[in-house]
Amino acid sequence: MDAKHLQARLRVEHPKVVLKAEELVRLSTTRCPPGTLRQGELCRQAVCFELACNMLGTPVNHGAIVLHSGVKEPVYNKSLALMQKLLGIKNRVSAKDLCVQFGCVRLEQTTQQVLSQYKERYLRGLSPADRMAADFSRPTFVAAAFFLAARKAKLRVDKGAMLARHNIPAADFASVATSMTELCFDAVGTEAKKRKADSIKTNRELLDLQQGFDEGGSGASSADDGSDGEGAVHAGEKALAKTQPPPPLLAAQLTFSLLFGFERQLSAPQLYDASTCSLLGKLEKRKEGGHR
Repeated sequence: MDAKHLQARLRVEHPKVVLKAEELVRLSTTRCPPGTLRQGELCRQAVCFELACNMLGTPVNHGAIVLHSGVKEPVYNKSLALMQKLLGIKNRVSAKDLCVQFGCVRLEQTTQQVLSQYKERYLRGLSPADRMAADFSRPTFVAAAFFLAARKAKLRVDKGAMLARHNIPAADFASVATSMTELCFDAVGTEAKKRKADSIKTNRELLDLQQGFDEGGSGASSADDGSDGEGAVHAGEKALAKTQPPPPLLAAQLTFSLLFGFERQLSAPQLYDASTCSLLGKLEKRKEGGHR
């Protein structure tokens, strides 16, 4: 399918896109004779038409071009990357292009905001000399901002197709996406990070409980009578009442404490249920046997 038919099918309104596409076809034929592309020869017209649209700044649906190219998407993407290299065309990607290609038009402004915020925060941590040498012209930055914005909005984007379409290395994309997530977490953060923060809070509560038990145990060991021992019990009870972990978690704490030799001056029947007390008895017997 030639450029004129593609323009009519895809409804591209730019008046010079057909002339530019035909020019690229002639130039590609000179630098890459017919038959050199093998299977990609069938999509030469479609590839040149998409390159012409990109050079003129006209958004076009990549998926629709692939459907009219006559080949499968992997073959088309490989031919597109090869044609760009042969013709010396730089891969320029904008937020608008990505939004149109993947049907997420409403994410254009969000993607631009994330990218602008990332540039500002990234440059803030560099020295004046490094700021002058910083380069954000690679399509990796726009692709990472778009992908993270889509993930935040819970919109599905085929990352593999996006990287193959714009010839972006997977390692480079992963590095930029990680850096952008760390610097712009308030804009692109997801629920998984929140769950991690909740787990850290739970671990802090366990440490507070452990500290309360340790303070109670040290008070009891330094006392000569039973009054301080009762105070240690009350201190441990207060620490336990403050956090109130569920019985399975409490049993796990108890197992950890006994296996690693932490002595407790707490009254088990008053603090634990029947199953936990049973576990306490078994572990104490095992501990005594090990010392023998």
